[in-house]
Amino acid sequence: MTPESIFKQLKDCKGKSIKHCIETSDMTLDLSHSIIPEEAFLKFSSITKKIKLIETFNSFFFKNTYNFTEKKSVNHHQLRSKNNNFYTNEKKRLLRFIDQFHAKDTNPITDIVQIGIGGSYIGPKAIYTALYSQAISNSEKPLRAHFIANIDPIEFKLCMNQLSPKNTLFLVASKSGSTLEVKTNIKLLQEWWESHNLSQELLKEHCIVLTSKQSSIDNQSLSKDQFYIDNTIGGRFSTTSVIGMCLIGLCFGSNAVKQILSGANIIDNNSQNSNITNNIALAAAWEHIWQRNIKNYSLRTVITYSYSLQYFPSLIQQLTCESNGKSVDKNNKFISYKTAPMIISSIGTTDQHSFFQLLHQGTNTIPVEFIGVKNQAKKHHSPIEKEANTLLNTNMNSQIKALESGEKSDNAHVYFKGNKPSSLILLNDITPYILGQLIAFYENKTIFEGLIWNINSFDQMGVELAKKLTKTLSKN
Repeated sequence: MTPESIFKQLKDCKGKSIKHCIETSDMTLDLSHSIIPEEAFLKFSSITKKIKLIETFNSFFFKNTYNFTEKKSVNHHQLRSKNNNFYTNEKKRLLRFIDQFHAKDTNPITDIVQIGIGGSYIGPKAIYTALYSQAISNSEKPLRAHFIANIDPIEFKLCMNQLSPKNTLFLVASKSGSTLEVKTNIKLLQEWWESHNLSQELLKEHCIVLTSKQSSIDNQSLSKDQFYIDNTIGGRFSTTSVIGMCLIGLCFGSNAVKQILSGANIIDNNSQNSNITNNIALAAAWEHIWQRNIKNYSLRTVITYSYSLQYFPSLIQQLTCESNGKSVDKNNKFISYKTAPMIISSIGTTDQHSFFQLLHQGTNTIPVEFIGVKNQAKKHHSPIEKEANTLLNTNMNSQIKALESGEKSDNAHVYFKGNKPSSLILLNDITPYILGQLIAFYENKTIFEGLIWNINSFDQMGVELAKKLTKTLSKN
């Protein structure tokens, strides 16, 4: 079946909307407000079987050719596999290093700075921020992490202004080692270090390099310690590699890393389930396809009602737009149908006072993907904190209801037509184990969507073009 024939089958589906919730032990996908007909959901299941979607997905767990434009296998699922491979061996080496770091009787390091961009930045930052907020709520004091991504030196200056060189450890994260932003920030780091009358030799003891073997930064000139991925791990899929797990382990301990990888593995296993009512990533992917290709909605917003998860919408934006923002199919033909929508990343309740007016009364219908947390109130200590958390979730539920039901009035200015679709990912809690599940959920959802659209979700030619032009213009 071609994507066009799939969409044609779904186009005329009508009738009563589904009220499905897809549950795992720690996450719930609520599609009861997605305004998808029951007939369509049944067809999602039958089409999944016809196009052998699960069989194709299962083949990702072995050496494959899915990134065919760059002639690379897609191996990120092996990062959390329990099988013995290059990635699990590198994980063991990293975990030993982390345990040795925490075993020191006196450790001067109070801050960690990760220098990287794209997947070397937003994934680690999303997980760190979530875990750090939980640790602070529990009166714990993990190491402070900072992130430098932009080539603009202002970001570097603002970050480094608050740090002491001798108390700071730097993680330089770049698969190729040639990323312009990373190369520039390495030079800024070396200049800053020298400005404190410290030697480049001492800097090596304060740096860890996360890269591919034989990259331009895989040497002893920058750091005495290197940990590796390879070019089969796309940046946006690298959160569970050493790129993301080194910082997490140094800040929260090796057990946090183990729990994240274990959680991701659980959802990888769930995503191989052929029954859509049990496969949470598959069901979410079909909901996305329905809103994009059947209802023709060109935008989508992801809104988290948890300050701890504030950077996850940006990670989801990158996963969706960079993976599936494509206009050419696997046969090297330009396509006539729509692929990934633009993702608007957001946080509630803050953005209720920003663009929610447009969601409720604007001329475009924009599906909303809510992310909430079920049991956060239990972690708050005072009655006022618990009340505030209850109000947070009440606000989220009110928005879901308002979007779907609207409100009728003879006065057009206070008329809300409703019938605006939304979905909800509800986490039981925020723990390393559940964050690992959330990462894998969105990675696998993205893959399912790309397979249905018949595109390569693993290259990023649009990003590479700008890099090439920048190099040319810099020479001139």
